[in-house]
Amino acid sequence: LEGLIAACDMRPNVIVMDVTMPVLNGIEATRLIKAHDRTRAARVIAFTGDTSVDGLRETLFVAVLQKPAAPDAVVTAVRHAVTLC
Repeated sequence: LEGLIAACDMRPNVIVMDVTMPVLNGIEATRLIKAHDRTRAARVIAFTGDTSVDGLRETLFVAVLQKPAAPDAVVTAVRHAVTLC
């Protein structure tokens, strides 16, 4: 929930979203981000160990990074997402 508030305040171009979180999972958090005018344009990268998230790539996420991901893979995904903005 804190991340959603921060996203509304900061309006980032790219968000790396952990899919498995205790209070609000990353899929629902991303749906809320996409539903809000201030954050709708953010490109969200899923960060997960769950392979079933790949099916949401076209609708919610610009990329899906499988855990564990090497730091250079994260940087590459973020750089790619920035080019989509």
